Amino acid sequence: MLASVDTDELNSELNSLLAEKAFVNEEVKRLLTLRKQNAVSASEYERNKSQSSQLKAAIIRVRQLLEAASIVAPYDGIVISRLLELGEFAALGQTILEIAPIKDNLVINVDVLGSELRYLNYGVELPVSARDKSNSQLAKVKN
Repeated sequence: MLASVDTDELNSELNSLLAEKAFVNEEVKRLLTLRKQNAVSASEYERNKSQSSQLKAAIIRVRQLLEAASIVAPYDGIVISRLLELGEFAALGQTILEIAPIKDNLVINVDVLGSELRYLNYGVELPVSARDKSNSQLAKVKN
């Protein structure tokens, strides 16, 4: 998991719905017993059964929202930049993290002198060599 959404409110809502559903289910059982004795109307019994079903649907919805609260990468990789800090809000579709896949990628950090910065524009490809010059590859400048 890369990140997660604050789920405190959803967890509170889920707990409230579960408690309410438990209460309504007990009421449905009680009304069923009374219904068999013709001591309560069929509509009152059905109304409580319907409320139980609605609560079940609400519980399913909240559980789905909780499952969707985690952000996962579709592949193994390394986080190369985090565009939001803890507690910041993200807009729909906003990039939160940049990830480099591990497979077929090499991620390096390079120390650069101030005088060299003018050559490092985002998206530019530059040759990168090992210190002993044994290996050289093109690397793309990312932020």
